[in-house]
Amino acid sequence: MHFKRFKTLRQQESYFEDGTWNSERDTFESPMHQSLLAIEAYFKAHPPSQSELKVSLGEPDAQTSPVCEGCWVYFWRGWHDYLYFQFDETKKAEVKWYQALD
Repeated sequence: MHFKRFKTLRQQESYFEDGTWNSERDTFESPMHQSLLAIEAYFKAHPPSQSELKVSLGEPDAQTSPVCEGCWVYFWRGWHDYLYFQFDETKKAEVKWYQALD
């Protein structure tokens, strides 16, 4: 699955997180983008719990965002574009994207 690839790529520098440009992370359809698209598809079919997310993706980059409180955020390109998980009353998460689209 793309979980391992995502964990490896998220450790690399990103222009959107005060680093230098990194084509593995920062470009449209980059390996990081492709990994997150595959992760999104998987979790749309298998809504995760918090513990499943931690095992699969590691700790979130943030646990709230401008678009939702209490959601778990995993960056693609910092706060510019990210995948987030919003938990319902059953403690399962719905996966969504925030994209600046600029």
